[in-house]
Order: sequence, then structure tokens, then C-alpha cells
Amino acid sequence: DYINISNAISALATTTQGTWAFWIKTPDTTPAGNSTIAAFAHATAATYLYIYLETTGKISITLVNAGVTKWNFDSNSTTLLTNNTFAFVCVTHNGTTPALFVNNVEPAITFHISVDKTQWFNNLSTLTVARLLDFSGAGGGEQSWFTGTMGECFLYNRALTSAEQLAVYNATR
Repeated sequence: DYINISNAISALATTTQGTWAFWIKTPDTTPAGNSTIAAFAHATAATYLYIYLETTGKISITLVNAGVTKWNFDSNSTTLLTNNTFAFVCVTHNGTTPALFVNNVEPAITFHISVDKTQWFNNLSTLTVARLLDFSGAGGGEQSWFTGTMGECFLYNRALTSAEQLAVYNATR
């Protein structure tokens, strides 16, 4: 199953910064295929922003605009998540660069592509679909399902500070 959050696209369309925050739990932190946690995409074109769990256990985030990957990074660690244990994951963008936080800690990350790390929703004017727990877009239909549970999902139109993330973490655990 997935959750359709396409109605959030118009509210996020002009944002130059933001935060995705959610609790996730998976029975297998090294899935057989990449496992999408959240994705915003164009239904048929190669424009998307998504966060997923790689088969290696790393968390990865990619932004592609009109077929060009503008930025992509993954966590250096494969141990950010534990099987069958909830983790609080935040993706933030401060208008300059994206960042990842897991359980209110910023892990080391590696940018594999960093053509333009300033890009965010305001640059992705053709988004048409948004999903939690799968990827739908770029002409591929529903795919890359997340196996597990998601709870307490939040989308903010600004980058939350560490103290604000901690407050959300403490209020929702």
C-alpha cells in the first residue's frame, strides 16, 4: 500500500526550503530492491525528488529536474536503521543544501552528484504525483514499494532547526 499525498504539491510548489519528517520501521534494513520512503514526481517525465532505502541499508535522497540529476547523496553508514525498530527521519533543505537527520543526529553523508544543491520544490514546477511508501512517476507507475510502517509524517515549508526537530521527535515518540 501507499499513501497519496499529491494534494501537498501545490502548497510546496514555491518553497525554497523545507523539512520532511516521519517515523519509519522496516523488517529488513537491506531490502532486495531500493525501497521508497517518500517521493514527489512528474507522472511521465524524469522530474522527481525522493528518499529511499538502498539495498545496502544506506538512506539516499535524489533530486532530478527535467532528466538531469541536480543532487544525490546517501548516508555513509548502513546502520542508521535497525530491523523492526522505529526511527525518526528528517530531510531538510535550508535553501542552500539538503541534509539528513536520523533520530535527531546528522549522520555523515556523501554527495555523489552535486550539480546544483540549491534546487528544491520551487525548481520542480512540473510535479504531478506524490507518494509515501512507494514511487510513482517518470512513466513507471507505482513501484519501489517500502516494506514496513510509517507514522507521524510531517511536511514543513522551512528547514527545522535541530531544537525544533528534537521537539517533534519528543512529542511523537
